[in-house]
Amino acid sequence: MPADRVAVRLPRPRNGVGDASVHGWLVAVEARAKARRLVVSVESDKATVELEGPVTGSRVTTVAEAGVEIMAADVLDEFAPE
Repeated sequence: MPADRVAVRLPRPRNGVGDASVHGWLVAVEARAKARRLVVSVESDKATVELEGPVTGSRVTTVAEAGVEIMAADVLDEFAPE
């Protein structure tokens, strides 16, 4: 990942396991989003949760498309900070 980008990662859960799937993106690629705005929805066997963007900036690319299985700490996307 280029140094000028910030990753959105699936957080590590307190209870271990930590796998989920991307349910859907709430911000389009190249769209601007403020820090802490909800940007992606992920679904595990226990719940569906929405994750916040890490910085104010533009969503650069999609690393994990909707429906893709992911593990804790995997990169879902990248943002270019303003």
